[in-house]
Amino acid sequence: MCTRFVYRGDDMEEKELTFTRDTIEKATVEYEMKENHVGYLKITEFDDVTYDQYVNAMDDLENQGMERLIIDLRSNPGGNVSTVCDILKTLLPKGMIVYTEDKNGEKTEYKNDEDHTFDKPLVVLVNGSPFALILPYFFYRITVLLRSLEPRPTEKVWYSN
Repeated sequence: MCTRFVYRGDDMEEKELTFTRDTIEKATVEYEMKENHVGYLKITEFDDVTYDQYVNAMDDLENQGMERLIIDLRSNPGGNVSTVCDILKTLLPKGMIVYTEDKNGEKTEYKNDEDHTFDKPLVVLVNGSPFALILPYFFYRITVLLRSLEPRPTEKVWYSN
């Protein structure tokens, strides 16, 4: 708790205000069930809170009878690579997800130690955001559809059966 005093009006009346400090969790995952049991999940950035929000959204969509999934990464500026990998671990089979290499050649590998495979039809929407463009390469059995979407000709559709 934090107390501050402010002075108001012509007579400078003292007013005491008490504030409670708290952590504000930013919503980075939005989701809804579309027609025909299509789950729609938009990830706006990969922050510390994103994984838990993703898991809650996926659980809710599954409970609603999701048969197909659209993951929307358009205009996602990126974020924590560990958060991206944690999400991908829920979708990918066992093995290497990605590695990073610093300027000294030191590699950090991100692996999935458990065998998960997302077996529903999956669409990943991306646009010109540099981070979002590389994410579909991490998904298992992603196929590129080389067609532009209207009215944004820079967008591409990525999907998996």
